[in-house]
Formats: sequence, structure tokens, C-alpha cells
Amino acid sequence: MPNEVTTGTYSITDTPSNLDTYNASYSSEGESIYIDGTSGTITITSVTEDYVKGTFSFSGDNGGTTVNITNGEFKADRSF
Repeated sequence: MPNEVTTGTYSITDTPSNLDTYNASYSSEGESIYIDGTSGTITITSVTEDYVKGTFSFSGDNGGTTVNITNGEFKADRSF
């Protein structure tokens, strides 16, 4: 996620940079699953001094199988 964020819907990409792109991943140690998002969207619904909040959906590869993550939600602390 870029340092400067604003509300809106953005594409998730599998070629992130630290400047202006969004990427996503999912992991589950108990199930040995790790998925890097290859496509999808992230919607930033709220940006405050303290947090960034929104939703996401993305697709990724898990050992040759495409996995879809849907209806995800997040609230990320902005403290540095």
C-alpha cells in the first residue's frame, strides 16, 4: 500500500512498487497455504490520522491452483 492513500477503488497487482501500487497475500501456517495476489481490487473506505480501513478481493496461485479470496476487510494502524 502506498504511503499516501485516499479513498477509492484500486487494482491489486503482482508487480508492486513501494510508491503507488497495491499488492495482497494470504497465509495460513496451520494449512501451509501462502498465496500472492495476481489480480483483484482494494477499496479504501476510510482514511484517518490513526488508521486506513477498507475491503478487498483478489485471486492468486497456490501451487498451480487458483484461489479466490473474497469479501475481505481490513483496518490498518497508521502509527509509525
